[in-house]
Amino acid sequence: MRQKRIIFMGSSSISVNYLNLLLENDLNVVAIYTQPPRRKGRGMSIKNSAVHNLSIEKKIPVYHPINFKLKEVLKTFKELKPDIAVVMGYGLLLPKKILQIPNFGCINIHVSLLPRWRGASPIEHSILHGDKKTGVSIFKIEEKLDSGPIIASQEMNIEDNFSKDTLTFELNKIGNKLLIKTLPNIFDKKILIKKQDNTKATYAKK
Repeated sequence: MRQKRIIFMGSSSISVNYLNLLLENDLNVVAIYTQPPRRKGRGMSIKNSAVHNLSIEKKIPVYHPINFKLKEVLKTFKELKPDIAVVMGYGLLLPKKILQIPNFGCINIHVSLLPRWRGASPIEHSILHGDKKTGVSIFKIEEKLDSGPIIASQEMNIEDNFSKDTLTFELNKIGNKLLIKTLPNIFDKKILIKKQDNTKATYAKK
């Protein structure tokens, strides 16, 4: 598994945990994709994402394209010869031509029990709607938002006193373990995928 070429794609603060996980397990992360530096904070200074900063620290090539349909962007992605792309909190939809490049496809770690709370803010919506349980889903990415078949999932209860930070912490613990457990099964072709029931889909807007 350590020889497989992994592209990691993430931009949110939560996603840096998963990049760290791959690196701490000595997996072969050959490139990192994250959104470009943006103006943030009170001074509106231009800042890198946490994922971007970690890629610089670890001396891993980092890319931040805006349009994946451009020929040069597709060419660069293909030349990296990825076995798999691991996506978490990236914030951009990937077109079909990108999804078809990695040998084992592109997978996404999503912090809800799909198809419930597809979209950008599943943790907040789980709390706001009084959900009693949530979880982590790892799925194969398709062009439509968070709609791909489920590769692995694990649920957990939401306690009455959980804040967003508490729930995020607990979901990250589950997500980290689930990802490391699932990757070997993907590479060994030992997964059983399950289609999502689109009639039960709900959406978590920003």
